[in-house]
Amino acid sequence: MRRRAALGLAVVLAVGCSGEPAALPAQLDLLYIGDSTGICGFPGVGPLFDEEEPDCDHAYPVQLARRIEAEFGVEVVVSDFSLKGVTSATRQFRELEPLREAVRQAEIVLLSNSGDAHDACRSVATDADGSAVGDGHRAELEAMFEALTALTDPEDVMIRSFGTPWLASFAFDESGELVDEQGVNCIREVGRAVEESAAGYGITAVHFTTAFNGEPPYQSSDHLLRDGLHLNADGARLAVEVFHEVGYEPYDVDT
Repeated sequence: MRRRAALGLAVVLAVGCSGEPAALPAQLDLLYIGDSTGICGFPGVGPLFDEEEPDCDHAYPVQLARRIEAEFGVEVVVSDFSLKGVTSATRQFRELEPLREAVRQAEIVLLSNSGDAHDACRSVATDADGSAVGDGHRAELEAMFEALTALTDPEDVMIRSFGTPWLASFAFDESGELVDEQGVNCIREVGRAVEESAAGYGITAVHFTTAFNGEPPYQSSDHLLRDGLHLNADGARLAVEVFHEVGYEPYDVDT
């Protein structure tokens, strides 16, 4: 786990569950849980990142923290727990005490499902039923949300799960035309499973596909690094805009 801080003050926001003004602490904790798409990476990983010493400030959880500081005058500390995907967090939510404690303390929790979605759909057969893949993923998601909400309450904490991620560049040809329609449909079905499962626990699912790839039949995005999956600096800024448009419930703030 890495922690990063930036400057800020304190603010009073109204928490939706009670309707009464609640003072956020001087230090607001934002916890990112998920795969490598939301962290800055590590030096020496070759072509994945554009710099030998990657700039962690480009990671979208850090960019979101800065946006919150600028909008609401709070100090935000970002922590990340890098896992293969959020569904692999189920056991850790129950057994890994540092993660359990971080969840209990966080005012904002971001759950990235990108790795899970692409793992499930990258090699899907052309005649595979994408909805069946989504249905199979749903049980894993519900187990994860059950373990998460045993530690924190979405009525009191801003929790965002990523329903449909941006589409990886390997779904397109060199001209930018979609060539892996079956894989993309599978990702949409996984996204639907995330959205429906999250809603059952009072958690908001965030969708990135339209912002990054437009409407169907979609176009390739120029917001990715050379590996075709991880966000570049412009992509991180766009992701923050999507979060901002979704809003900050249960906190009652003007955006």
